[in-house]
Amino acid sequence: MPEQSRTRIWAAPAGIISLLGLAAFIPFLRSLPLRLTVLMLLSAALFLGGAVGLQMVGGKIAEAEGTEVFWYRVETNLEEALELAGC
Repeated sequence: MPEQSRTRIWAAPAGIISLLGLAAFIPFLRSLPLRLTVLMLLSAALFLGGAVGLQMVGGKIAEAEGTEVFWYRVETNLEEALELAGC
């Protein structure tokens, strides 16, 4: 297996585990005020979108063009920015 493929192999299981975690948190989220619930879900979507979604995109770019190209660096910065925005 190529090195770049191994860097994103965790993304699909992480997405499934995240959905299971969301299901477990539904009673807790329902107990919160609506505004706080929406903000928490938005935060989770930003964080997971960066961590899982863009990790997969970055892996594809790395496989196709390598890690020293401009677009890989743009993608990496966007990924980290979304993760930080979701914290």
